[in-house]
Amino acid sequence: MRALAPRARAAAAVVTPIARAAIGVVVGAGLATVAFLLVMSQAQERGYTSLRFSHALGMLAGDPGLTGPNGTTLLVERISPRGLYVSLLLAVALVAAYALLLEPRVRGRWPLGGVCLGLVAFLLAGLVYGPMVGARVPADEDVAGLLGLDAGRGTPVALALASLAFGLAAARVYALIRSREWWASPEG
Repeated sequence: MRALAPRARAAAAVVTPIARAAIGVVVGAGLATVAFLLVMSQAQERGYTSLRFSHALGMLAGDPGLTGPNGTTLLVERISPRGLYVSLLLAVALVAAYALLLEPRVRGRWPLGGVCLGLVAFLLAGLVYGPMVGARVPADEDVAGLLGLDAGRGTPVALALASLAFGLAAARVYALIRSREWWASPEG
């Protein structure tokens, strides 16, 4: 086993800081998106909000949804694949911005960075996404409005909790993957 330790150390050295940061952004964004969408789907399932975040985002991205025989849009309880892809792309952009702009200022204090990232995500969801859904998605699909209030009084709370989960997950995963210790071999 000791013969593998120098190889493991050499492999860890090959993973450059830039590669670790890029991997941290992608993995952090993916896991943070899952955390955000889980909180939002549970809030919708439990009746705190009528907003189906990923489905409405898919509709904003041009997903036509399902159409009935007379041309009306059918409501479906599903996660839009297009909405999921757009969620992941937006998450990568947010986590990359966090990595470039915020993380250097809070280095070593990922909870603080996570709360700040969660605040940014909440403001984007409430002040940009919500009004866009309200203006562009058919009323029989989803409504959101400013801070998601048109989708129920619980929507701002659900968005805040989902955004906090997003920010903390992204910041923690990014900090772990970016650290040299994460890549070190347990033998050496």
